[in-house]
Amino acid sequence: MNSDLIRLLDEAVPEPPRLLNARSVVIAATRRHRIRVSGLVIAVAAIGVIAATASPAAQGRNGQAATMRVTQVPLTISALDHQTSLSASAIKLLSEVTLVHPGRGSLVATKGAEAIYVTEATGGQLCTVVDEGDGASFGGCGLRANLLTTGLISSSVPSHPTADFAGAHVVVTVPDGYRTATIGTTTVQVTNNVAALDGPFSVKTLVIAGPKVPSVIFDLATYLHT
Repeated sequence: MNSDLIRLLDEAVPEPPRLLNARSVVIAATRRHRIRVSGLVIAVAAIGVIAATASPAAQGRNGQAATMRVTQVPLTISALDHQTSLSASAIKLLSEVTLVHPGRGSLVATKGAEAIYVTEATGGQLCTVVDEGDGASFGGCGLRANLLTTGLISSSVPSHPTADFAGAHVVVTVPDGYRTATIGTTTVQVTNNVAALDGPFSVKTLVIAGPKVPSVIFDLATYLHT
């Protein structure tokens, strides 16, 4: 069989897509510029390389792995449909960022005095800000296109963290379709495209999952460090 015929057969019957095995993919992280506000580390450009897996959380009703690839997941953030005024602390943190709707964003979650906002910035960026209610805040901005690749993750770590990062706070922003976020044995529900997890953490990996989307694993080494 000549090479031209082989090529034509390959094009007519393409090889089925292969799902990545997280164990076989090297996970790395790249540190970017950080700002300290009220003693907390603020990730302005959240970075972390991920591996996509067909985990049980991403399987269909018949036990078959979801056929959707990470690159096929719509990066819709429905929470942005409901805008409100940002808090003074959030506006201050984003003072060097040009927002699409200045002074406005979506209040996606509250916990006691804490408020979490998601807003859009120019250049196709999204920003997440956690106003802790005591004058301190932290957050990060990143390209919407990278939500499932480098991710949009923000963290607050105590000045002198313990080995299990007790007191640490991690917030991840995800597209529609993702329902849970997990770090080790801690799993929380995604609400309005955001999940907030509190330490202690037994591992430095974050997994997001949903019933009809492929699970994604993020490396947290950049965000949880001593």
